[in-house]
This record gives sequence, C-alpha cells and structure tokens, in this order.
Amino acid sequence: MLKFALLGALSYQPMSGYDLKQFTDRSISNFWHAELSQIYVTLKALEKDGLITSSSISRAKRPDRRVYTIAENGKQHSTIG
Repeated sequence: MLKFALLGALSYQPMSGYDLKQFTDRSISNFWHAELSQIYVTLKALEKDGLITSSSISRAKRPDRRVYTIAENGKQHSTIG
C-alpha cells in the first residue's frame, strides 16, 4: 500500500524522503501512519525494482539531499485499472 502512495506522490513531482513523509502525513495518515524509516525502506525497494530513480543534490553547509523521481515503469505501476 505504501509503495502505491509514494509512486502516486512522485507522479506529481520529484521529492525527497522528508517531502514524502510530509505528503503522507497530510494525505493518508487517517488510514496509514508511515514512519520515516518505512518510507526510506520502501524508496530503496522501489529504486531496486526500477520504479523510481534518485539523485543527490549538494547543498552548502548542509547534508546532500536525495531526490526521488518516478521512472516510466513506475508510472505504469502507479495507476490502477
């Protein structure tokens, strides 16, 4: 279930894991409370399966930010029907 929520969110725009946590808190928290650790584990699995890609963005005086983007194959999995 979480993988479909993340794919759906990424179909709108690329996001970091933290951005996706905020998205899930605003949208699906009434029926699914996703921990940040769950989100990162799911993102790693989605990337391994070729459904998303990630890139690292360097930031001055702050840790790099990893941003996830839905892949073409992921777009097919994010739609139902």
